[in-house]
Amino acid sequence: AHHQQNVRQHALCELHKIGAVPEDLFENLINDRVPFSGQKIILDSTEPFFSKDEIKSLVENRVNKASKLHTLQQQIECHADDSLKYRLLSTLLEEQFRQSLDTCLAGLSLIENQKGINIVRAVLHSHDRQYSGLAFEALKNLNHTAVSGSIIKLLASLLDPSGKQRHQNAIELDEAINWCMLNCSPWVKQCLSQAQDSTMIDFLEKTLLLKQSRLFGDIDTEDIQSIAEILVDDFYQEGDRIFDIGDTSDQCYIISSGKIGISLHEDHDKKEFVAVLEKGDYFGEMGILDNNLRSATAHVIEDVQMLSISRVQFQNIIQQHPEVAVSMLTRMNSIIRVLNKQLALAT
Repeated sequence: AHHQQNVRQHALCELHKIGAVPEDLFENLINDRVPFSGQKIILDSTEPFFSKDEIKSLVENRVNKASKLHTLQQQIECHADDSLKYRLLSTLLEEQFRQSLDTCLAGLSLIENQKGINIVRAVLHSHDRQYSGLAFEALKNLNHTAVSGSIIKLLASLLDPSGKQRHQNAIELDEAINWCMLNCSPWVKQCLSQAQDSTMIDFLEKTLLLKQSRLFGDIDTEDIQSIAEILVDDFYQEGDRIFDIGDTSDQCYIISSGKIGISLHEDHDKKEFVAVLEKGDYFGEMGILDNNLRSATAHVIEDVQMLSISRVQFQNIIQQHPEVAVSMLTRMNSIIRVLNKQLALAT
């Protein structure tokens, strides 16, 4: 699927170069019949596919869709604890909301301050609210139109530090579900159907865990399902050790429940942890990347349920989804900053 996506994008670019873009491309784009990957290649092109008026029309269309998705997601999120179906749908709608918002910004960058818009998009992709100030500062430099104003409001709902902004136009839950079944992609409808199948519950729970984890959170949920299929369930009891210093590095782990303590002591009786990991955290990836032996010991602090992935499978995932490597680098950078602070205090 990843290879086919790249081929489609390449073909679209080649058609654009020779002036042979399909006549119905803009109509399909407006009516959401072009995959998100195709939308990105169209709107991120250095040579615009469409006129400014057409781009404005597309952006307005996407702003309306993003606003609707946001309203739906917030309404369904209120019921996320009630069932797997609502948790799954809330996650999918937030993902589609972000994609629609990114499409708005990509289109706006073709008729506005491109550098400023790219800063906003980078913040949106980072999922990190600490950079929200940069995004709002960049937005101040936009021409103030009804469209840009609507985009600013939608961004504020994502980047607001409290994370508690609610859409004023609340709708009934049944209405939200019906709208999704009529208007969302076949992929979303398929997930909703799977959520009704008792044999699929464990698999969908695994998919949600990966989507909410720090490691795979930036991957589209549709692609995450293919990763979920290859993961293995592991269970360890309190007091167990997952691996010791000097062991072979052959697996990476993602925690489903419980707690893991990471120790740098070779003496197993010393329970001084440099990190305590919980649900959604991952560990064991460093040895897989550099092919070295384990540099730490992983102690089970509380009974732990985990998903494990082999070295070969993990390396294949990184090749297909470079955003996983970016997530790992971000985490490693955070660790290095903490260590630097500790060294500075010690000296």
